[in-house]
Amino acid sequence: MRSKRLIIGLALTLGLLMSVGAGVQAACPSVSCSGGDVSFVFGTFGCTLITTAPSGQVTVGILEYSFDGAGDTSLVQTTNSNAPSGTTFMPWTPEADGSYCINDDDTTGYIMPGTGCPVAFVVTVLGNEIRLLDTTQNLASTAVCESIFVQ
Repeated sequence: MRSKRLIIGLALTLGLLMSVGAGVQAACPSVSCSGGDVSFVFGTFGCTLITTAPSGQVTVGILEYSFDGAGDTSLVQTTNSNAPSGTTFMPWTPEADGSYCINDDDTTGYIMPGTGCPVAFVVTVLGNEIRLLDTTQNLASTAVCESIFVQ
């Protein structure tokens, strides 16, 4: 149960990074969950994110996401991209707080980052891993997260 919570946290982190890191301004879908137990997600998680914008620019990132078990999240992230000019590296930066919801299957749900579009997630590998998919139109962004503290 504890590892499932950690995985969901990781997914949330990736979601925020995916929405913010790519810098894509697009329409966001409306999402909702069917009433799962958000207390399954709490603690601090680490994620690896890969985002490809319509221009072909790739951004990779590392995230540290914290979940309070009551539906609220906070995120710190660092990213780098293959942009042809300008500064491509972003040092560790705190992002706007967000929220999350879980479906009644307790394995799928959505992260609603403080900025950007929602991120869909599924908990896999016995709750030790979570996979994320950004819902931003015309943006390919996915992440894999693992619990930082497994108990």
